[in-house]
Amino acid sequence: MVDVRAARSEIAEVSEGVYWAQSGVQELNQHVMTWSDQVSTGLYQMDVGLTGVTHDVRRLEAAVLDQRLLLLPSAKARYDSQSREGAHGCFQGTRKKVLREIYDWVNSKGPESPPILWLCGLAGIGKSTIAHTVAEEIDADGRLGASFFFSRDQADRRNPQLVYPTIASQLASLDLGLKRLIATAVERNHEVGTAVMKKQFEKLISEPLAAWRGTQGTIVIVMDALDECYTESGAEEILIRWAAELPRIPVPLKVLITSRPEFHIRTKFQSLSLRRISRPYILHDIEKSIVKEDIESFLRHRLNQVAEEHAIPTPWPSEGVLRKLVDRAGILFIFAFTVVKFIQRGKKRNPEARLEMLLKEDASSGSSQYRDIDTLYMQVLRYALFSNEEDDDDEDKEKIRKEFSIVLGAVVLLRDPLSSKSLESLLALDDGTTRSALLHLHSVLIVPESLDDEIRLLHPSFHDFLTCPARCPDPHLHADPQRNHTRLAEGCLHILLKELKHDPCGLGNLWLVNAEISDLPERLHKYTPSHLRYACRHFVGHLSEAPPTHERLADLVVLFCNCQLLAWVETLSLLGEVDNCIISLRLLQDWYKNVASPLRETLELLHDANRMVMEFGRGIRRSSGHIYTSVLPFSPPCRLKQQYYRAVRFDYITRGLPTCWNPTYCTMDLPAVVRCITYSSDGNLIAAGTEGDGIHVFNSSTGAEIVTFKESDENINAVTFAPDSGRIASASRNKAIVWDVTTGARLVTLEGHTGEINTVAFASDGIKALTGSWDCTLGVWDSRNGHLISRRSNGCDPYLESSYAVALSPDTETIARCIDDFVEIWDWQSDRPTKKLEASQGGYYDTIHFLPGNVHLMAQLSHGNALDVWDYQMETLLQSISIGGDFAISSFGYQMVRRHSPSGSVTIWDTETWSLVGELIQGNEFLEEDPLKHPPSFAFSPNGRMLAYCPSTTHIGVWEFSKECLGPHGSVDPVDNGVIGLYALAVSADGSHVMFNAHIPLDGERGWYTVLKVWDLVHGGPPKTRICDEPFKSLDCSPDGRLFMSVESPTYEESRKITLWESKTLRQLFTPVDVGDPFRIVRLSARITVETVTADRLAAFGVPDGQPTFLEVRDDTLWEFDGSAERPLCWLPISWRRAYCRGNMIWSGLVLVFGLLGGDIGVLNIDSLRRDCTSTKRARTE
Repeated sequence: MVDVRAARSEIAEVSEGVYWAQSGVQELNQHVMTWSDQVSTGLYQMDVGLTGVTHDVRRLEAAVLDQRLLLLPSAKARYDSQSREGAHGCFQGTRKKVLREIYDWVNSKGPESPPILWLCGLAGIGKSTIAHTVAEEIDADGRLGASFFFSRDQADRRNPQLVYPTIASQLASLDLGLKRLIATAVERNHEVGTAVMKKQFEKLISEPLAAWRGTQGTIVIVMDALDECYTESGAEEILIRWAAELPRIPVPLKVLITSRPEFHIRTKFQSLSLRRISRPYILHDIEKSIVKEDIESFLRHRLNQVAEEHAIPTPWPSEGVLRKLVDRAGILFIFAFTVVKFIQRGKKRNPEARLEMLLKEDASSGSSQYRDIDTLYMQVLRYALFSNEEDDDDEDKEKIRKEFSIVLGAVVLLRDPLSSKSLESLLALDDGTTRSALLHLHSVLIVPESLDDEIRLLHPSFHDFLTCPARCPDPHLHADPQRNHTRLAEGCLHILLKELKHDPCGLGNLWLVNAEISDLPERLHKYTPSHLRYACRHFVGHLSEAPPTHERLADLVVLFCNCQLLAWVETLSLLGEVDNCIISLRLLQDWYKNVASPLRETLELLHDANRMVMEFGRGIRRSSGHIYTSVLPFSPPCRLKQQYYRAVRFDYITRGLPTCWNPTYCTMDLPAVVRCITYSSDGNLIAAGTEGDGIHVFNSSTGAEIVTFKESDENINAVTFAPDSGRIASASRNKAIVWDVTTGARLVTLEGHTGEINTVAFASDGIKALTGSWDCTLGVWDSRNGHLISRRSNGCDPYLESSYAVALSPDTETIARCIDDFVEIWDWQSDRPTKKLEASQGGYYDTIHFLPGNVHLMAQLSHGNALDVWDYQMETLLQSISIGGDFAISSFGYQMVRRHSPSGSVTIWDTETWSLVGELIQGNEFLEEDPLKHPPSFAFSPNGRMLAYCPSTTHIGVWEFSKECLGPHGSVDPVDNGVIGLYALAVSADGSHVMFNAHIPLDGERGWYTVLKVWDLVHGGPPKTRICDEPFKSLDCSPDGRLFMSVESPTYEESRKITLWESKTLRQLFTPVDVGDPFRIVRLSARITVETVTADRLAAFGVPDGQPTFLEVRDDTLWEFDGSAERPLCWLPISWRRAYCRGNMIWSGLVLVFGLLGGDIGVLNIDSLRRDCTSTKRARTE
């Protein structure tokens, strides 16, 4: 029987257990929910924290990248920059049609919407306000990549070199990823911001945008007032870069460019490469009624505001007056803007009187295009002058007129804007003169209240009006450029003579590098006021516009050259204006040569300064004090050194100074072997054809690369310029290509030869082009379309005979062609050669030249080492000149250059008498290791003053012909005439003797022999000489100087043998000993022990005063390392550096000896150099 009570009790217990279990579960659920909320809250807080950390990391990274980007030079040229204070966009409701079409172009895709829109229009038509509006609206949408608003009045905003670094800096703000790419480019090359524009665009814009994947929308770049870019070639280069690089950028990019329709800009936009990717928008072709409506709307609104401000009953002005103003404005918004400014600025007269004055003025007699704006400007000026003269007597009026003319002319013609205070300092005017003169010109000028803020033009059309006598005929108002430039030049020179000084920033240390001066901007602002900086930058620009007949200016130039020339260069180095210094020195030279009686001493000072900056420019850019610590010590004896080296002198160079300036005017380095070079017909460009790297075009004065043409990896056999210098023809394989020099675009291909084309030339008309090929044919082409006009052949076997060269006579009527061992003479009409000239001896002709006069012809016989001179019209061989060795010829006038082998020297010959004129003294930096390996290339400039020469595989040097570089044969002062190069050096411990190993050329034969020489540095005299079997790899001298040891270097073998020699007699003490392992350098101790070193670098080791010290040349600087710290000792000229110094660098502890090419040695006194370096005060300069 079931116990019911017990069962109930058990059930109750179970129920209670279930209850408590349920309660526990509920409590557990509550805990779980709480824990879950806490975990979620923690995870959320962690996520917020991580997000914050991520943002912090990104901000930190952006800040680091921003610091890198500070290395880029940039201009304050953005549309909303402070430098454009007062600039504005279009008045609301105006320019609707133009703006709508521009925005449609931005948002559209396809061929009807090319990447470049050129907004073109007359001055004053409103281009800049439209560009400002577009930039502002696009920026608000987050699509503005960059903007650059040019201005002729501000140096940074007219400098083409700052355009692409500025655009890159702005592009970097679009996206962190893009900023990272641009900053990386800067980090890899800190000097990319000052590189040629081609490299700037590639590294800072093209390559980063190509690698960036951060946007799907269109990025817009706005460039306004391109016509105000300085110079015209700078504007052209900007367009060239867009034409060449924009099609390669995968990011959707639109570029809005505005400018006046100037010829150089129109021409570029009409070129094939830009026509394909651009569309012109001509503002002055817009329907005039639309423009007039916009001008009327602007005038109505602004004049109503004037009426309200002056309590004038409205409507004012009347509809008739308003219509008259609109009619006179035409399509020029600047007219309407100036009217409003003139009426608003009235102080002595009310707005109604000013408006009435404008309406009464008769129309100007100027050009119809600008007649009304000229009338307006004339009225503004006359009112200002009249207001200044009120209530003054006649004498005061004359003074006021003079000051008004001086101040206005200066403001208009300044190269950079100046403040009232600075302008008065520059022109030696009384305080307050500037503000008084410009009191009533606020409608055409920006005249700030502060005396330290710059005065600027409201619009460039005011400059155009004032400087054109036809538009501004009033002699009291016309700003005559020559008169005002003369006044400004005189003011600048007075400032330079009075305020320039050595150590312009008060640094007190000549050895500082400019980049190491942390407070340089502050020091420049403190020690060089703005008028002094202006004078340094621009006095030559003003001087070049002044007449050289001005005697007072000529006298000031003489004083400047005698007293302040180097202080000026020093200041420009600190300002970062060394390139400006180079250009200015050339202009200054040209100006002073034309004065009535130029002083020889001044001409020599200017010449020396020009050569100094060209040769040592890299060091001067790095350090202003370098002028005194390195430039003057390493300079040859010259007028500049004589004039300035007395005040500051560093005598640490014992030997190795050049006897004259290096005639190398500038150099160009190329990435590939150079095969041919040529000058443009105007002498401004040099083109070089290479092995596999296309054609490189350089500025012949500065060496800056302009453009590169490359279609494939083929070698360039020949290159030539068209007579207009605007095109280049190149030959490679069996085709020739005609290129556009300015854009780099391929214009046409000349195809039809079956063999390699060796030569190409243009006829004088620039239309016909000639090609000569190994297929034994001569092609005559139309270079405009590539059409083959005719092909001439002599019927020879192309497998046996080849056409090596083609030349045109000076009158371009006769064609000469080399065919193996004879020369063919052709004329344009004949299909067969008219004459045939056979070689005088065995070999083949491979170079041919016509001499002036259309009578004589020179042909080079390669195998016979001879030069045949012909009267080709009479078919008479005049003479055959045997020169010996390898040579090449080029002619201008009656000069010829010849390169000798194996020395590589260059001589100048008279082609009338075939006598030696002199030797072109060449810089050591261009001789290659084996002068027999590389055939030389020459090209004379059209004026015959410059010679481009390629003596090394990847270098081009430009020599300037002058008395100092054309001396008698053998005029160089080496250790021993005839020495080709030094291959090993040793110096005694006391610095009294130098031992060296050298090559001497064989007389009349190819090759050389090796000699060992010992030179007494103390007593001088000819060195002791001994002929050796093999060249040496290294030499070392015993501490007492009695003995020295050599390391032989047999051809194609590593150094293994050493020999001991007696210094006085050059007697060999024992036969060479084979030491086993190859080695390069020996060290000889007092016990004749040998230390072998395998390092191959330009360095020296010594233990002066018991302290082990290491000296090494890095890049262009000599460094010292004593085991704990290193420091730079001095900058070295190019011929002393590792890349060009063949011999070892040997240190005795007292002197450091360098082996220089050309048979010379260089010696530095290290103790003296150390004393100079540790002297941080400029007591020597005071």
